[in-house]
Amino acid sequence: MDIPEGGLHVVAVGPFLLLEMNKDKLDRAGQAAETHVTVLSAHLDDTVARQVAAGAQIAQERWDSPPGPGVRLRHPDGSLVEYLEHRPSPDDVDEPGPLFR
Repeated sequence: MDIPEGGLHVVAVGPFLLLEMNKDKLDRAGQAAETHVTVLSAHLDDTVARQVAAGAQIAQERWDSPPGPGVRLRHPDGSLVEYLEHRPSPDDVDEPGPLFR
């Protein structure tokens, strides 16, 4: 999925998202650049509740984005994880973005 206005090209590999970021365009470059991994979730609210019960803290409240709603959690080990409830769209692509060609 290309999100040119946000400076992103996103490719799903199983439950993970690989992000190609143009930091000059990405308005959330700070936290996005610090994010260690993005995980897809079928039920975001349930996933967040389980992770918070296990000790994670909400680093960025829930937001809406073209791929679906998301949240960032800081886990006890310090890792910053983005969770997205992915909604497939016709814009989804199965090839690398221009920086990887």
